Amino acid sequence: MTKDPLLTATELKQEAKALLSFLRLEERIAPFGRVKWVGSFAWDLMTWKDVDLQVLLHPGASSRALFNALFLAFSSLDETRQLNHIRFIGHFKPHMPRGHCLGLVCAFPGESVLWKADIWVLSPEAQAQSDAWEELIARRLTPEARSLILNMKQRMMEKGRVPQGGSYALYQLVLREEIVDAKALQEKLEQQGYRVAAAP
Repeated sequence: MTKDPLLTATELKQEAKALLSFLRLEERIAPFGRVKWVGSFAWDLMTWKDVDLQVLLHPGASSRALFNALFLAFSSLDETRQLNHIRFIGHFKPHMPRGHCLGLVCAFPGESVLWKADIWVLSPEAQAQSDAWEELIARRLTPEARSLILNMKQRMMEKGRVPQGGSYALYQLVLREEIVDAKALQEKLEQQGYRVAAAP
């Protein structure tokens, strides 16, 4: 029997909160800026072990200093499996937001199941675009839209996660274009190259 995606989202968020507390992430970031939770963690749309957040830097703080401090802290943890700093600038991967991202892959102490956390510092222009998008989500994410999104994300899962870009494409279709029919939504996603499994 397929697990209720609403229950899965709730359980994953509770696990994520426990991991973030163990990592002391907000405490480590606080000297440099304020955390803004975004994406599936912020909106209770989690279907796999992935957390996204943005850092709104304090005046005078720099992304370089922030990432150096986080890299030093996390590289010393036995639970860290991977750290990756990506600079989305110029023409590099133009479909991604402009800015810097520190990707952390880690596990709970004594466990092997991996979690992924992406820590972003966006350019002013990209931050303004992100803020506008988050405001639109706040207005349009009804209980019905959340249920539709979670059910569709569950059907899109491959190898333990939604394919890269799939969640954003889905959110755009449901929340910006306001497509609420599951069949029409599936057709749109498949036209964009995403595989959607049959409904349970």
